Amino acid sequence: MLNDDRKQIAYLEGRLAPSGPTAPGTEPADLEMLADLYMQADSYLPALETIDRVLSLPASRRLSAERRVSLEAKALACRLARGEAQAAVAQAREILRDMPSGIDGLRVRVLVDLARAEFDLGRIQEAGTSAAAALELAERIGDRSRSGSALMLLGNTAYRSGDLAIARDYHEQALGIFRRLGDEPRAALARNNIGLIHKQLCEWDSAAQCFEVVLDTYQRLGMFAETALPLMNLGIVHYKMGAWTAAETNYHDCEAVASRVGNELMLARVAIGLGNVARLQRRFAESETHLLAALDRARRTSALREEVLALEFLGELDFDRGRAEAAVSRYHEALALAEKTQPEGDLVVELERRRAEALMGIGRLDEAERALDRATRLSRFTDDRLEHAIAHRVAGELAMARGQRLDARERWTQAAQLLGACRDRYELARVQALLARTADEPRAARLHALRACALFAELGATHALEIAEGDLARLMGPAPVTAPTRTDSLLGKRHRAPGLVACSTGMATVERLARRAAATELSVLVTGETGTGKELVARTIHAQSPRASRPFLAVNCGALRADLALSQLFGHRKGAFTGAHAEGTGLVECRSCSGTARARSPVRTPKAWAWSRPRMAAHCSWMKRANSRSTCRSRCCASSRVASTCAWVKPRCAAPTCGSSPPRTACCAGKRARSRSAATCCTV
Repeated sequence: MLNDDRKQIAYLEGRLAPSGPTAPGTEPADLEMLADLYMQADSYLPALETIDRVLSLPASRRLSAERRVSLEAKALACRLARGEAQAAVAQAREILRDMPSGIDGLRVRVLVDLARAEFDLGRIQEAGTSAAAALELAERIGDRSRSGSALMLLGNTAYRSGDLAIARDYHEQALGIFRRLGDEPRAALARNNIGLIHKQLCEWDSAAQCFEVVLDTYQRLGMFAETALPLMNLGIVHYKMGAWTAAETNYHDCEAVASRVGNELMLARVAIGLGNVARLQRRFAESETHLLAALDRARRTSALREEVLALEFLGELDFDRGRAEAAVSRYHEALALAEKTQPEGDLVVELERRRAEALMGIGRLDEAERALDRATRLSRFTDDRLEHAIAHRVAGELAMARGQRLDARERWTQAAQLLGACRDRYELARVQALLARTADEPRAARLHALRACALFAELGATHALEIAEGDLARLMGPAPVTAPTRTDSLLGKRHRAPGLVACSTGMATVERLARRAAATELSVLVTGETGTGKELVARTIHAQSPRASRPFLAVNCGALRADLALSQLFGHRKGAFTGAHAEGTGLVECRSCSGTARARSPVRTPKAWAWSRPRMAAHCSWMKRANSRSTCRSRCCASSRVASTCAWVKPRCAAPTCGSSPPRTACCAGKRARSRSAATCCTV
C-alpha cells in the first residue's frame, strides 16, 4: 500500500469515526471512498464493516438503486476475498432477487461472483449454470471483461468435471480476451487456470512456470492478497513432484498471506497441504493437528471440497498408522460428500483408489476390487494420469494378495513406466520397492531396491528409506570387510569411506551410499556443485570396490582437442584417419591399466561426438573409430555439478590372453548438492 493511501485512510478514519466531530453529518460518498481504500489495501473486514455502515445511514435511502447495488456488490467481493463463500452465495441471490431491471452490467458482475462462490463451495453444476447465464448476458451487452471472467468459471467447472480439453479451450479464450483488453490481473488468473490443467496432466515444469509467472505478475502489480493462489498451487506442484521442503515453504508463504487478509477458505487449503506433507514425513501428530484444523475451517465456511479433502487425508493418516478400519470409515464419509457434487470427479477417483487400499488391509478383497475398478475407469475418463498410474500399483498389490505373483509384477512394471512418465518420485519409489521384493533374479532385485533407496533418499522419506535399505541389505548379503574394525569415532569412520569425514546427516548419507555403490555392479552418477568433493566420492567407491587394487586415472575431457578426443578415450584402428599408423587403445578400454579412468567434464567435450556420452554412460558401448561397436567391460562412475564427470573402473584385465571372465558394469546416480558443506551426494 502506498504511503499516500495510508495517510488518506488515517485521515478518513479520524474524520469519519462514529464518535468524531463530523460523525453526525457523515456522507455516504466519504465512507464509500474509505471502503474502496480498505479494499485496495486488502483489508476486507474493515471494508465490509464500512460498507454496512454506509447502507445503514439515513442518507443512503436517497441513493439510487444502481448505487446501492454497486455497494452491495463491493460487499459481496469482500466476502469472497475473505473466503466466506456461503455468506457470499446468500447475499448474491438476495441482490439478484431485489435488483431492478436496466442495470445489466451490475447483474453480470453479481452473477460472476455468485458462480465463484458456488464453485468454492463445491457446487459445480450450480456454478456452471450461473457462469453460463453471466456469459450470455455479458455477450449481449458487449462486456468483454465479464465475458472473460465467465469463460474462466466455465473452464473451472469443466476442469473439475474432468473435461480437460474443454477447460483448456475456455481458459485460452479468456486469456486472449484479457490480453486484448490489457487486463493483466485477469490474464494472470487465466494463466493460473491453464497451469492447473498442466498439473492435472502431470506436466510439472509447465505448471510451475505458469504459477511463477502469475506470482510475479501479482507481486509486480502490488496485489498482495491474490498471491495466495499461485503460492498454494506452487505448493501442490512441488508436493506432487516430491519436493516436500519446497512445498512446505510455499504453503507457509500462502498461509502468511491468507492470515493477513483473513481468508478462512485458503487457510483451510493450506492446513490440508501442510498436514499431508507432515503425514508423508511420518510426523503424524503434527499432521493430525493440521488436518483437523482444516476440517473445522471447511465446515465453518461450508467449503465442501475442502471438507472432503480433509476427511480423505485423515483417512490416509489412519491407514499409515495401521488403522485400516478407521480409514475405511473416513473414506466412506468423504465419498458420500464428494458424490453429491462430482459423482465422476477427481475427488471420487482418489477416494475410491485409497478406499481400495484400506479394504485390502482388512481383507475385503472383493470390495477393494470393485472400488479399484471404478477408480481406474474414472481416472481414464478424467485423464488423470497420475491416479491411473497409481491404480496400477494398487492393482498389483491386489493381485499379490490373491496369490497372483506374475500378474502383480506385470502391473507394477506398468505402474513404474507410467509413474516415470508422470515424474512422481514417491509413488515410483514404492513401486520399485515392491518390484525388489518380487523379482526372480537377484541382480534385478538389487537394482529395484537401489532405485527405491535413491528416490526415498531424495525425498527425505526416512521411514520408507529405512525399510528399503533393510530390503537392500538382505539382497546384498554381508558386506565385504576391507579394513580392520575400529572405533566409531569421527576419524574412525575413514576405514569405511577413505577420504570422507562424515559428521552431518547429509555426509553420513553420502558415505553410506558410496559404500553401497562400491558393492554393486551398477553404474554410478555423482552430482554436486564445484568443489564439494565429487571426485572424493568416486575415489571412495573405487577404494571400497573389488577393483581397489587397480589404478585410478583422472582425465579432463574439457582439455581434449576435438580431433583427438575420440581416439584418446575410445581408441582407433590402424588407418582410421591420417596419421593412424598403428592401432590405438583408448583410456576407456585401457587393457594395460585395468583400473579406473576418471573423465572430468565430458559435457564440455566436442559436440561432434556428443552421441558417445549417453551411449557410453547408459550402455557402456560406443563406436570405435573405423570399426564396429565395442563393449566397455568396466564400471562407469559419473560425477559433476551437471553430471559431467565420469570415472570408468575396469574390474579385471580384458586382454585376450588374460583368460578372465568378462567384467560387469555398474551405475550410481546422485543428486545436486545444496551447499558446499556436506554437499556431495551419491544416490544409487
